[in-house]
Amino acid sequence: MWDNAAWRVSRSVRCWVAAHNRRVHREGGVHIAPCLLPSACPWRNPIAPKWGHAKRRGVEPARLITTREREEWVSAAFACPLVDHLAMLHEVA
Repeated sequence: MWDNAAWRVSRSVRCWVAAHNRRVHREGGVHIAPCLLPSACPWRNPIAPKWGHAKRRGVEPARLITTREREEWVSAAFACPLVDHLAMLHEVA
């Protein structure tokens, strides 16, 4: 389930999904079937209100921030611990 974020509905993403689905049709694998949520139905996307509240809790600095700074900001906004990312083996990914 995807909301209508610009990067999810962009031409490049739609082309990539189509190319991926053609490849897995030939070679096998998992098809991607995006299900876009209506833009005027935030109640169907339960994370949307949480992001809205989190954005209001912090102020964006007037500069680009590092990934680590973004992670710390999100962790503080949601009052949750900052944990290390899961690692995937190349063979699995």
